[in-house]
Amino acid sequence: MPKKAVLFDLDGTLCDTLGDLTASMNYVLRTFDYPVHTVQEMRTFVGNGLKMQVRRAMPNDAPDVHLMAGESLFLAHYAKHCTELTAPYPGMEEAVARLRAAGLRLAVVTNKPHDCAVRVIAEKFQDGTFDLVRGAKPGGPLKPDPALLNEAMAELGVSPAEAVYVGDSDVDVAFAHAAGLQCLGCAWGFRGREHLERGGADAIAEQPTEMADRLLREDI
Repeated sequence: MPKKAVLFDLDGTLCDTLGDLTASMNYVLRTFDYPVHTVQEMRTFVGNGLKMQVRRAMPNDAPDVHLMAGESLFLAHYAKHCTELTAPYPGMEEAVARLRAAGLRLAVVTNKPHDCAVRVIAEKFQDGTFDLVRGAKPGGPLKPDPALLNEAMAELGVSPAEAVYVGDSDVDVAFAHAAGLQCLGCAWGFRGREHLERGGADAIAEQPTEMADRLLREDI
């Protein structure tokens, strides 16, 4: 069945957000006098939502009160600074423009807090590039629970057979498959090709131009 829509992860897929994520996480860690992390270390902490990100970044013996406070501190800091060091990956703006010009509907479905996701997309991509943006809400479902993806497809008016999910991690693959979609993996993201292969990605692109080529010829 011909594809009508492409739904994207955000962090590590559309945009390199590690600089801002690391800066906000290190702000939290300094607040509690904990060791800070490099951008490369931060790469392994993200992908399963804020709670898990904070738990992974803090020391193993951090008390629960610090973990809970850390989430609030991160959100407050990141909300103010989430676009300062963030940028689309090279070639991404042109790639999504090609998909849009071909008549595909485009959406963003991410574990990033919803307001931050909306702001990043609004500031880093042209108006009208994406039909909708859906991020995590407090207490709401997170990947790999397919609820957000199912809601987005319903709003776009497409079935799983008519859509593809694009992401950079095994969590994204599980997310897509739980909703009945194929997943095109992004080797340029936070995890890399081997991680995506182990996760069971249906196909893998090395850079955004190849991603667009594959999607346009439905080579997945």
